[in-house]
Amino acid sequence: MEHPSIAGTPTQAPRTLHNPVPILAHRECDPPRRLINGNALILIVEGEPHIAEILESYFAREGFRTVTAGDGETAIQHHHTLAPDLVLLDVPLHKRDGYEVLAAIQRRAATPVIMCIGLAKRCVAEETAQLPP
Repeated sequence: MEHPSIAGTPTQAPRTLHNPVPILAHRECDPPRRLINGNALILIVEGEPHIAEILESYFAREGFRTVTAGDGETAIQHHHTLAPDLVLLDVPLHKRDGYEVLAAIQRRAATPVIMCIGLAKRCVAEETAQLPP
């Protein structure tokens, strides 16, 4: 049974990633098979809601299921209860920062983690650069 807060359409045929490269924080391991074949659950931990929505839409479009957390405590709870296949983890977060969340995740499991540092700043810079003078 699907968790009600998980976004994505599991009935949609998932796409396959080509040449997946696991980008891990402090660990090396093989990516979970579901991450390669699609239908993986990706935990997006992002303090900026609009950035989380953008990431969520990209992954959902590719056939992945997603769940989001806007703070460190929620991220740790989601990781514990949902056992995601991959975590995208921002560093500046409320309640617990990304490094504390990373440490908590690594104590529990060998889940691949991609640290997303400064995504909001880059997105704002790109949007600003596209504005007319």
